[in-house]
Amino acid sequence: MPPLERWIDLPDQGWYGGNTHVHYSEVESRPLDRLRLDPRVEDLPVLVVSVLRRRDLPYASNAFPIGRHSFSTDAHVIDIGEESRHNMEPWLMGLGHIMLLNIRELVEPVSRGVLVDDANPDYPPLVDACDTARAQGGLVLWCHNGNGMEAPIAAMLGRLDGLNLFDPYWMDPEYDLWYALLNCGIRLPASTGSDWFVCSSNRVYVSLQASEAFSYANWLAGLAAGRTLITNGPILKLHVEQHAPSNDVLDVGLSVRSLQVRVEWAWHEPLDSIELIVDGAVAARSPVYLRPLPDRDRLRAAGQLLLERMLQLFAEGRSAYAALVAR
Repeated sequence: MPPLERWIDLPDQGWYGGNTHVHYSEVESRPLDRLRLDPRVEDLPVLVVSVLRRRDLPYASNAFPIGRHSFSTDAHVIDIGEESRHNMEPWLMGLGHIMLLNIRELVEPVSRGVLVDDANPDYPPLVDACDTARAQGGLVLWCHNGNGMEAPIAAMLGRLDGLNLFDPYWMDPEYDLWYALLNCGIRLPASTGSDWFVCSSNRVYVSLQASEAFSYANWLAGLAAGRTLITNGPILKLHVEQHAPSNDVLDVGLSVRSLQVRVEWAWHEPLDSIELIVDGAVAARSPVYLRPLPDRDRLRAAGQLLLERMLQLFAEGRSAYAALVAR
């Protein structure tokens, strides 16, 4: 049998993948074997497996100690974190769910309300957990597409370091809440995970600086800085004036009338289209089909639409954001 060949080598380009939302359920009979193999089989430089609580269910991953797991290596970091949660009903989200990464100790309470028992109070708020995690040097990601009553409050108070989108994989992607927060000037980097087990290709790639070696600290810093792309397969990159996505505002000035917009994509399967999203709406759509490269004329038109929209907002004293979505 011939050896498998990569269709893309992202670490060679400075991008390192991770899954920031994983649990092992109560039916997992060999959690340590799974934990040892998951990051290596899935080629994940970063795997975050989190403790969570639902009544007295004995989730297998809850047995792992908080912090860097001993199975970690220089090439594969395993971080045992926490999903802090509140539901209004057993299966209906209330205040929301957050992922706590890089913590040293469990942040109590892990759950509130009906997730604990019928008499447990809907308290304390999740922003308290955000503060406690950050005091330990942790990062906070709001998960499940930003759903939950407390999400916009936590975002506006600056308690979040990112937003997990399309996790879990079996739910339809929802970007509306993220777009709304971006439209309010709240810069929240995109992240993602698979939720129960590593059961999908959902992963977040973080771009490290040219002089940086891979480490968990550098990876988390890049995530918080917004140097991310999220995917369940295709790799899609957008550069404006040679600037890749980040939390930094690209100030091109009011006199600029042209911008260099570069789109790159790679995938071992055909794509139907690439959409340019500006301020939460589809500004342009480029059919791709089976062509080896995107339609350059259409992408040039998409870049022109992006430029026109940016210049309009700059003239109004506002900022703009843009994103690419592959379908």
